[in-house]
Amino acid sequence: MAAGGLDALKNNIDKYICSANDAVCFKMIQDTSDFENEKKTFHPDMSHQIFGEKEQIFGYADLRIDLFYSATQLFGYLGMKYSEKIDPEKFGVEVDNINKKMEEVLPPGCCQSLDEYSSHLQKDSDFHPHGEMVYQYNRTYKDGTEKVFEMFHPSIEDPGFREYHGRMQTFLYWFVDAASYIDIDDEKWEYYTIFEKRSRNCGEFTYLFVGYCTVYNFYAYPEHIRPRISQFLILPPYQRQGHATEILDAIQKLFLTRENIRDICVEDPSENFQRIRDFIDCRNCIDFDCFQPEKLPNGFSKCMFEECNKKLKLNARQTRRIYEILRLKNTDILNENSLQPYRLEVKRRLNQPFTAKQYGKKLDSSIMPSNDERFNILESEFSRLLEEYLPVVERLNKNAM
Repeated sequence: MAAGGLDALKNNIDKYICSANDAVCFKMIQDTSDFENEKKTFHPDMSHQIFGEKEQIFGYADLRIDLFYSATQLFGYLGMKYSEKIDPEKFGVEVDNINKKMEEVLPPGCCQSLDEYSSHLQKDSDFHPHGEMVYQYNRTYKDGTEKVFEMFHPSIEDPGFREYHGRMQTFLYWFVDAASYIDIDDEKWEYYTIFEKRSRNCGEFTYLFVGYCTVYNFYAYPEHIRPRISQFLILPPYQRQGHATEILDAIQKLFLTRENIRDICVEDPSENFQRIRDFIDCRNCIDFDCFQPEKLPNGFSKCMFEECNKKLKLNARQTRRIYEILRLKNTDILNENSLQPYRLEVKRRLNQPFTAKQYGKKLDSSIMPSNDERFNILESEFSRLLEEYLPVVERLNKNAM
């Protein structure tokens, strides 16, 4: 390769590197008019699982990747546009093979012809969600419009759902960190899908995909199960509208109707999801006798866990978290005399891993932090918890108004 060509590439390299999160443009398509409707566009939250940790694509200038899904059946279309592409023969460097990198995260049967894709859209009008409708709720928006949403409980045995799930799960790598596909032949998986229900002529309805949730039922001795909420997705056009709170609460209450449930847990929740879960559980526990304001300063008690487990199937860890949030709600954090007892109570729990009594044996002092190090660790952890808890407290206060 000529030195001049290499120098020219180095001088202009930035224009051939783009953010994958900006380049990838999602749209949920209802009809062909949406192809050019930029108001429908939304971008992925992440792309490191496809394009690497830097989330960059190399070799194209002004790159745009259109990834369309039909709004009901989730049929896919992939299109690419760019103003310029590096010539590997001229510059001696390979550009990113976008199709190859994305092949695992494209909906099965994804086409690259808009004419072909338009024919798929015609089939959307015949779609009805798989499984039984198990929950319905409404949302009223600022402009006064009211929309209806429904949650369905399909089975992998329902005709067509296996293929539908294959298309549905391709959102995960873009919107759920550390996501992976599940073994759909494992009968312990349960599925919940959420749709916006819109009226059409003659009493018919269109169902627009909103999101979905998977739950894995672990065995618990001797004859119980522990449902673990695994994947939980609400698409960006429907986020910040209360859907995650509504759906998570509904799913937990559905499990409460089953007699063989030991407790309900969540797999590696994100900060946002944990905050939603905390709010729901606090809201459901706040009127319990053991969580009344006058009893909270007495500390965490066995009866708190027993009541939460019996009525809400919460485990001990989540119950303790609810106690700490509700006690914080009733603590004046600007008053040191009020905050100090709360701080000490939380730090006693945080200190347990450092105590020999916790393990029933003598710990190796050589691997234990010094007193100063332990103080700094506990102070840092306490500050982190306050950052997690305060938004929940704020939302609980608003909810009470």
